[in-house]
Amino acid sequence: MKVNEPKVGIIILNYVTYQLTISLVNSISSFDYKKFFVIIVDNKSPNESYIELSNYLSTNKFHFDVHLIESDKNGGYSYGNNIGAKRANELGADYTVIMNNDIEFTNNNLLKDLISPLENDDSYAIACPKIININQNIVEDPMLFNKRNIYYHTFDFLIYHLKRICPFLNREPKLNNNHIFMGSGSCFMVNSKFFKEIGYFDEKIFMYGEEYILGEKVYQANKKVLYIPSVKVIHKHRLTTKNFFKEIDVIRMGRKSKYYYFKKYRKINFVTLAIWNFRLWLEYDVYKFFLFKVFGKQNFLQ
Repeated sequence: MKVNEPKVGIIILNYVTYQLTISLVNSISSFDYKKFFVIIVDNKSPNESYIELSNYLSTNKFHFDVHLIESDKNGGYSYGNNIGAKRANELGADYTVIMNNDIEFTNNNLLKDLISPLENDDSYAIACPKIININQNIVEDPMLFNKRNIYYHTFDFLIYHLKRICPFLNREPKLNNNHIFMGSGSCFMVNSKFFKEIGYFDEKIFMYGEEYILGEKVYQANKKVLYIPSVKVIHKHRLTTKNFFKEIDVIRMGRKSKYYYFKKYRKINFVTLAIWNFRLWLEYDVYKFFLFKVFGKQNFLQ
């Protein structure tokens, strides 16, 4: 790493669950890093989140700057995080970290460990830690280790549920120098200048599927995403969404997002997209119904 520490902007998107955001900011206080600041974007929460966060920040002091922004609307994950990322760029952040507010850290070296490889090799645009799902006590695979065709995505649900039933299938694949297509959007670091150059997140996506598009943008820019399994983050999966969206709504949002990704970024033809869309209907209305009956619904709606 360079002698002078790069400046890091940490973006935390809040929606309703301000208690989680406050807990995360307290955890960040223990980071073994000096040059960073935090931007909290309240995504137009319908409760008193903005007021509670404002009161919390005005009555507590930190060794880093914390900026609170209220979004003009709830435009989803991409819209809210873009507000924070653009502000981080204005404040001179060399790197931007996107963090869900429902994560925990296993040590205080997260920023150092993610920055180091990005500083040493400018072919990397993004660094991703290993995400451990606390609800299932398993490792969340990166969204994609490699760029896959649409046929892989057509049948990936079989692999996903087999991993839940057979834990031994959760072994991580061998990687070529730990290069991946894209990691989890719950926590990652991106070069701020690059993030701006590619237009940040695509705001046509409300929630779910953002990682696929970001990975595609990195791929098309001839840059790389680095997966660092030695850096671990715990994800209390869906604590911020399960109280606001039904399972069917989550599936529909994911379906809409992936359809948009395949159509705009992968230029998939209509016939192939129709087959893929039929697969999603089959998964929820037939396949999952069977699994709910056999294994119990609670095992699949975490």
